[in-house]
Amino acid sequence: MDQFTAVAHDCNGAEGRQDKTGLFFMHVARQGHYGGDTFLSPLTQGMYSCTAAGDLLASTHTHDPEEFIQFLRTSLDAWSPKKTSPTTAAPIPKSNVAEKKTSYQAYLADGLVLKMYVRDLPRQDPDQDATRAYFDQPWYTKDDMFNIDFVWLTKEEMAALLPANIDIGQPYDFPANLVQRLARFHLLDTALGESHPWKSADVKEAKCELIVDNRTDTTTYLTFAGVVRNEAEPSQLFEPMSGNKLSIGRSISLDIYGKAEYDHQQRLFIKFELLAVGIRSGATNYNHRFEDIDSAPIGFAFELAADTRVDRIPPRWIGAEYFGAETIPVQISAS
Repeated sequence: MDQFTAVAHDCNGAEGRQDKTGLFFMHVARQGHYGGDTFLSPLTQGMYSCTAAGDLLASTHTHDPEEFIQFLRTSLDAWSPKKTSPTTAAPIPKSNVAEKKTSYQAYLADGLVLKMYVRDLPRQDPDQDATRAYFDQPWYTKDDMFNIDFVWLTKEEMAALLPANIDIGQPYDFPANLVQRLARFHLLDTALGESHPWKSADVKEAKCELIVDNRTDTTTYLTFAGVVRNEAEPSQLFEPMSGNKLSIGRSISLDIYGKAEYDHQQRLFIKFELLAVGIRSGATNYNHRFEDIDSAPIGFAFELAADTRVDRIPPRWIGAEYFGAETIPVQISAS
């Protein structure tokens, strides 16, 4: 790796951008494994190696470390005859991929940020596990597969979780817009890949109730419980690269449990733990479930995110609908 300059970049944010970063990235991606917008597909996820002039050396999209090592070797072999080539890039044409309209916000330093984990849970029938040939590889262990995401709540939304004048033992509703945010944008079957958000109409039931268990001069202790039940009809749209339907229909039914502690002096949550466990079924184009569509258990766990650059990654599906109509489009800051 010391012969490479490594760069990690959010391809989802770069696709379709018409600035220097976006145009350079799409120029390289067009030469790669997806063909960029050549095949009328904006897909660009994967690994690329290129010269400073934007000439592709190699590209791949793999979980297999051996394939990745071969990708590096292929890159070095392709680089050797180019070492003495001019490094001035030719003019890069504009991309045909439409620029994505996002409503990203700066990191919510004064809000509530949760880190979410999702993974499959043990099944009653062990023969159901690891049946998909896609994952029938020596480097793949199903029990190790999980995914993460981050949940963002603004300062005002955090305050709404703890309204004034609530008596100990008195139940009250988790704000409906926040339950909907969890249900639509985070409680997705992404344990093995990724999946597009639920539509509003897909959310059949989403409710959560909070109770103040105890209160001291400095701290309020909360518990909460709820349910989310989503169901979506099959999509009639196909992804052009794979030929798969975007969705063959899917559902998820989850029970929610949690505890939290709010420090009134610091005006922040010092503990926030939430579990959502239940049953999922179906498949979407990129979550690798097309051979695993039957009902099976899944679990989600949420905790307070750490104050690190990694944990400042924005939610996967942050966008125009994430915070609602009042979202102000500004640039994400990881500083």
